[in-house]
Amino acid sequence: MPLVQIKSLQGFLSAEKKQEIIKRVTEALISVEGEAVRPFTWVIIDEVSMES
Repeated sequence: MPLVQIKSLQGFLSAEKKQEIIKRVTEALISVEGEAVRPFTWVIIDEVSMES
């Protein structure tokens, strides 16, 4: 099961941008691993505050 975790500064990415990143990263993984892993692929975007 591929799992990609992306960290971003809080408020930097809009919901639309997050969706586009998830879509493109998923497609990149599928192009390498094959269509069979699509249902098991996770792309997570964690937002980190600048104060951390």
